[in-house]
Amino acid sequence: MRRTAVFPFLLAALIGSHSEARTLAEIRNSGTLRIATSADFAPYSFMQAGMFTGFDIDLGNELALRMGLHVEWVTLPYDGLLGKLNTSDEVDVVFATASTTQSQNVVASVPYGCTNTVLLTRKGGPTSQKALSGKTLGAEEGRPYLAYLKKMPFQKIVQVYPSSTDAILAAATGRVAAVATDQHAALSAMKTYPKAGLVIGETLAREQLVLAVGRKNTALRDALNAALKDMQREGSINALGQSYFGRKISC
Repeated sequence: MRRTAVFPFLLAALIGSHSEARTLAEIRNSGTLRIATSADFAPYSFMQAGMFTGFDIDLGNELALRMGLHVEWVTLPYDGLLGKLNTSDEVDVVFATASTTQSQNVVASVPYGCTNTVLLTRKGGPTSQKALSGKTLGAEEGRPYLAYLKKMPFQKIVQVYPSSTDAILAAATGRVAAVATDQHAALSAMKTYPKAGLVIGETLAREQLVLAVGRKNTALRDALNAALKDMQREGSINALGQSYFGRKISC
């Protein structure tokens, strides 16, 4: 488990933004790969003692190393990140799910793992889709969980939160009856808020984990795929999953 120091020049506010994504050649010439993270989505990416840490952080650093590059971690809210892949040189890569890339005009890598979207509620709260009818629910803006809640064919109120931390805190404090989130984020929340009585409910969807790049950046996608496949053959990605999630992450 590695941590990555946060330096001011890595922050999004200090990176010049242009109208086009960088090509693989431009990325290689710069020596850096710009990967975006919201840094509030434990255990995937979060801050600990002023350092970036998490599954995504370790995976991103290792992929860049195998490509002969260093990572610039760009901190931005998750909502709108995929759109930046086509319109800005601020971001080269975003960790995503296959379902979100399909709804956006971006290119996805090969899946490197799988996870589930689940309900997170407090003891006595709704743990099934049927029990959500008429309830106030929550999810983070920009991630697939919000779409799953909105598509449910019954009356409900859906509160939208700017971050995973805010959405999960709303469930932990009872401001919403339940939130939809990633299963590993839900397990992490149960450890973070041990007195909240959080429980994991029904699985809403199965998700494939991918890396997203701009729609014209197929060369970058191919380079990432080569590194991902090497790590999959070696068992490195499952080892990271075991470290952060207590389980293999392969589909």
